[in-house]
Amino acid sequence: MFLYIALVLVAAVVVFLAYCGLFHPIIFNPTKTFGPWTVLYKVYRGPYYKCGHTFMELNKQLTELNVSPGIGLGFFFDDPKTVAPENCRCHVSYIVDPAHPVLQNTQALESLNIKIKQIPSFSAVYVDWFFTNLVTMFIGIFRVYPNAKAHLKCTSVEMYDNKDKTMKFIFPQDNLEHFQFIEDKKSL
Repeated sequence: MFLYIALVLVAAVVVFLAYCGLFHPIIFNPTKTFGPWTVLYKVYRGPYYKCGHTFMELNKQLTELNVSPGIGLGFFFDDPKTVAPENCRCHVSYIVDPAHPVLQNTQALESLNIKIKQIPSFSAVYVDWFFTNLVTMFIGIFRVYPNAKAHLKCTSVEMYDNKDKTMKFIFPQDNLEHFQFIEDKKSL
């Protein structure tokens, strides 16, 4: 009886992980043009797995400023295998309409430590992934990045589309100067 229960539990875990993408193929799509983007972002420094709190904070603040957060972007600047977790840096951001009135209210944005960044069109290699829950996101992260070394020229970008429940791992190939880490004393 115990063996039967153990086999059922193992089978359930394997089925769940398969559903979450454990066996999903990783396909690096040929170069595509992304952008231009106007993004509102916050600086985050620390273990990447904890930056979700900063996303939630930014989402809440943008909602209070009458900005409907749509597509989220994470700009990850450091390799967590070579940089101590507490020193890993990223920009947590959302794409906004470049004509949105909040962009004129720089005082409100600055008081919340929200910054504006313009990113022109750029070419990138990318991987499409699905985003049904946090497990799918983490499986994607742990499966895509080890295979991405040939495509990493600078920052990696993760795009989260909650409406379509999709995610893209984006590896810029040009206009790399627009993917530099920006920080000031107020952001620390």
